[in-house]
Amino acid sequence: MTRLEWRWCLKYSVLLGALTTLPYLVATFKQGEAWAFTGSVIAVEDGNSYIAKMRLGASGDWLFRTPYTSRPPQGLPAFLPYLLLGKLAGTQPSHAALLVLYHALRLTAIPLAVAATYRFHALWVASEAWRRWGTLLATLGGGLGWVLLLIGQPGGDALVPLEFYSPEAFGFLAYFGIPHLILARAALLFGLCWYLEAVRLGGWGWRTGAAWLGLAVLQPLALVAGAAALLVHAATLLRSGGQGLRRWLKAGGVALLFPAPVVLYLAAVYLRDPSLQAWARQNYLPSPPPWQYLVSFLPLLPLAGLGAWRLLRQSEGALLAAWPPALLALAYAPVGVQRRLIEGVWVGLAVLAAAGLEQATSLGAWKKHLGRGLIAVCLPTSMLLVVAGLRVGLNPSEPAFRPAAEVAAFAWLADHAPRGSVVLASFSTGNALPAWAPLRVVIGHGPETAGLAQLRPEVEAFFESAQPDTARTDFLKAQQVAFVFFGPHERALGAWDPGQAEYLQQVYAASGYAVYALP
Repeated sequence: MTRLEWRWCLKYSVLLGALTTLPYLVATFKQGEAWAFTGSVIAVEDGNSYIAKMRLGASGDWLFRTPYTSRPPQGLPAFLPYLLLGKLAGTQPSHAALLVLYHALRLTAIPLAVAATYRFHALWVASEAWRRWGTLLATLGGGLGWVLLLIGQPGGDALVPLEFYSPEAFGFLAYFGIPHLILARAALLFGLCWYLEAVRLGGWGWRTGAAWLGLAVLQPLALVAGAAALLVHAATLLRSGGQGLRRWLKAGGVALLFPAPVVLYLAAVYLRDPSLQAWARQNYLPSPPPWQYLVSFLPLLPLAGLGAWRLLRQSEGALLAAWPPALLALAYAPVGVQRRLIEGVWVGLAVLAAAGLEQATSLGAWKKHLGRGLIAVCLPTSMLLVVAGLRVGLNPSEPAFRPAAEVAAFAWLADHAPRGSVVLASFSTGNALPAWAPLRVVIGHGPETAGLAQLRPEVEAFFESAQPDTARTDFLKAQQVAFVFFGPHERALGAWDPGQAEYLQQVYAASGYAVYALP
C-alpha cells in the first residue's frame, strides 16, 4: 500500500463515519423536555447494555459483571473497551458523556477496520481501483437481502434480510452502531495480513498473536474465523506436498499461542459459573436456512468463484478461496451461536470478487460497468438501515427514546440508591435503567438476564393485583430487591397499587413515576 492509498482509506472512513453518524445527530437534536435519547437507533436493547457496561467501568469495575441480573456472575475480562471508556468518563458520568465516548470509539474504530479491509485486499488484488471497489463493497455494501423485503412470506410478513441483524455476515451493521465488532473485524483482518507476511518471510507470527489477543478480549468467537483461515492454509499446504508447513507452524503456532490464555481462562470461568452457562444457553443465534445466505451473497458469487478459480494455483490464494466456504460451513456447526462464527465471510467474498473482476480481461470496458452495477445492487439494504435510523431519530418514541420523566426517576436512583442495589421493574424499564444509574435489575436483557424465561412471568405476576402479598415479599427477598420502580410499563402489567403495600415505602414520586424502598 502506498501513502496515497492510506490517505484514501482515511478520507473514505470520514465519509463512512459521517453517513453512519447522521441519524444519531438527528436524534440528539430531537430530544428535549419530553424525551431523552438512549444513544441507539438500532438494536436499542444491546445499545443500552453497552452504555451500562461503560457505567460499570466508571464505577470502578475492571471485570465485566452484567447488571441485568440480581445475582451477577463471576467477573470476566470481557467488553474491555466499554469498561475503559467508562473510566475515561469519570466516577459519576452523565448519560450524555457516555454517549459521546461511545460514538467517539465507533468513529475511531471505523478507520482501523477500513484500513484492515483495504490491506487485506492488497494481498491479492494488484490494482488500486479494484482494491477500492472491494473495500467499498465490504464495508458499505450488503447483499441481495433487500429483495426478501419485497417477496415476503406466505403469511404476509416480510422476511428480514441478514444485513439487518447479522453484522458478522456483512459488516455495515457494525459500522452503524457496534464499536467492539468494528475493532474485532480490524484485529481479525490485520492479524491475517501479518500472518501471511510472516509465512512468506519465515518469521514468527507475534504481530498476529498480539492482534488476536485483542480479538480474544473484544469478541472471542471471532477467533474461530481466524483459526479456520489458518487450518485452511495448512490443508492447502498439505495438498501441495507439505512445503511451507514449517513456516506455517512458526507463524500460526505463535499467532494462536497469544490468545490461548484468555480463551482458557474464559473456558475455566464458564465451567465454574452456572449463571454464565445459563447466559450462554440463552444467547441463541442460529443461522437462517442456507437459501437465505445464498440469496444475500448471490451478487458476488459468480465473480468470487472466478477469483477463487484463478487464485487456487497459489497456496495463499487457496487460503482465500477456501476461507469463505469454510466459514459458511461453520454457520451450521452444532452450537447455539452459529451466526457469530462467520465473521469476515463478506470481506472474503469481496476480495475474491475484486480479484475475479481484475483478472477478467475478456470483459474489457464492461468490467467498470459491471463493478458499478454490483455496487448499486449491494447498497439498498445499507441505505435502508440509514433511512430507518433517520426515521427513528425524527420521531421520538420508545425504545430509542425514553420519557424524560422516567429518566428523572433514574437520575434520582443514581443519586440516592447505593451502588449495585437491585431494582425490580418491568423488562423495558429494566433494560434502560442501568444505562442511567449504576444499579442492577432483576430482568432487562435477553441473553444477560440468566433464567429470563422463568423470571419474566414472575416479574409480570408481581404487578398483578391477584398476586398474594406473601408471594411478593418472598420474591423480593429471593431476588435481594432494594427498590421497586413503578411507572407506565409496570402499571401495564396489572392493577396492583404499591402504595397500599405496608412492606414498601415511597421515596420518590413525580410525573407518574414512583420509587419504593424496602424498609
